[in-house]
Amino acid sequence: MDTLRQLAYLDLGGLPLLFYLGLLTYLLLLITVGSMVLRQRRLLRFPFRVHHLLAYLTLGVASLHALLAIASYV
Repeated sequence: MDTLRQLAYLDLGGLPLLFYLGLLTYLLLLITVGSMVLRQRRLLRFPFRVHHLLAYLTLGVASLHALLAIASYV
């Protein structure tokens, strides 16, 4: 757990890695939702699997973010 805690608070540009993972998770979530909205309104045309790929990527980053956040308090 100590290794995960050190990784979570790894200093990158004055802020911990945990902050950047949270920000990336939120941005991926917005992009995933936005891709579906744009596709439904027919403003952009791309395969539906792009939405699925973004969803899986969001889930992976969010899981890593949650693991590091929990490990930093245990």
